[in-house]
Amino acid sequence: MSQSPPRTPPSKPPPLPDFADSKPSSFARKMRLAPSSWGYGLPLAPPQIDLTGARKGWLFVYGSLCDPTMLVDVLELPEEPVLRPAYICGYWSRMWGQYPAVLYGPAGMIVEGAAFEVQSIGHAEKLAIYETSNYKADPCLIKFTDNEEPSVIHGSVFIFVGNIRDLSAGAFDLTRWLRSVGRHKAAEKLEAKKKIRPSIT
Repeated sequence: MSQSPPRTPPSKPPPLPDFADSKPSSFARKMRLAPSSWGYGLPLAPPQIDLTGARKGWLFVYGSLCDPTMLVDVLELPEEPVLRPAYICGYWSRMWGQYPAVLYGPAGMIVEGAAFEVQSIGHAEKLAIYETSNYKADPCLIKFTDNEEPSVIHGSVFIFVGNIRDLSAGAFDLTRWLRSVGRHKAAEKLEAKKKIRPSIT
């Protein structure tokens, strides 16, 4: 049987053009000069829940925990705790989805809410778990607005420590939130308790 002649190998491809003198496109220049936050960033993983900061004492609350029935459920209490109307200075509030998030702010800014006394470390840990790892207990100065004593006391507040890119402007409406999660009796009770609040000075 005759063998076919060997095939001639293909010729080498032409050399690549020299780009040393070429200018980058305007888009490439824009990408090089853009800040690191200009493009899409992967969401940051939230930190682990910090139970080491859980402590007894006065706690300032400003969101869903301003409803005493929520505290009964979270802490498994036999009765509703006494909440005193209060505010903190040097903080401001944003929205994290449907929940408020408090952050450090200018000295003149305030966040209104309420305060109650956490009776045990176990209760403090349950509150930290409820707030999730996106919040951390931090010392604060609580000022009460009910004309009772003490009028000012050192306590704690859960501040937001998650991804600030997830925050947006807005205000938290406790009554509306209670209705949205099916806690209609609590919403009606809250509406019945509403009265003129003392002015903040």
